[in-house]
Amino acid sequence: MEKKTYGLPALISFFIPGLGQIIKGDFLKGFLIWLVGGTAMFLFSITIILIPFAFIIWAWNIYDAYNSNQGGLSIADNNSSKTAKHQPETEIQSNDQITDIDNTDFLKKYGVQFEE
Repeated sequence: MEKKTYGLPALISFFIPGLGQIIKGDFLKGFLIWLVGGTAMFLFSITIILIPFAFIIWAWNIYDAYNSNQGGLSIADNNSSKTAKHQPETEIQSNDQITDIDNTDFLKKYGVQFEE
């Protein structure tokens, strides 16, 4: 027995997956192809949309890491970069002597807060 081939349903399935099976009368297989193919195409389209978005976030991340010099948590902590936020809230008593200009404990005692 010779196997029958279907050129027109194959051509139609090339443009609309599953329609060739439906034309041949294999409805269940055609609908399953639509279901699986439609789901795959939906997920693929979301991926195609999200890849450029993810690339933009990644590129901005690199740019920001290179150029940002604003405050925040810093791994490379350098005590010389500390700046006072405001003046002390209380006056320094005359019997307190500043022996070291970098004595941050003394300055914190009088309300000076530092940004890092």
